[in-house]
Amino acid sequence: MRALSTVAGTLAAQVVVEGFLRLRVERGRLRLIVRLLALLPAAVALSLGLPAMALIVLSQVVLSLTLPVALFPLARLTEDPARMGELQNGPLARALAWGAAFFVTGLNLWLLARLLTG
Repeated sequence: MRALSTVAGTLAAQVVVEGFLRLRVERGRLRLIVRLLALLPAAVALSLGLPAMALIVLSQVVLSLTLPVALFPLARLTEDPARMGELQNGPLARALAWGAAFFVTGLNLWLLARLLTG
């Protein structure tokens, strides 16, 4: 599974670099850069003596907080007939997508409130 996430990360980086920044980078070099950038924060944190388990938990918290940032645009995009054509979400998939986005956001807000209130 780790290999798939690396491939996805490399492909996403390639799209960003080539599409948005209009730069051409050799794939092997791009893979190396992406992997080094992915390892850099963990290497710095571990070198500062932070416990590995705390870093794992922190990474999951950050992922949890960033998930709605992807879910809301994805729900909107997949229901847009101008972009998706005949592949747009139907009513059930649309309800599930928006429900998931609001559910995850609600959980994040609930956990944040629990953290702040002690």
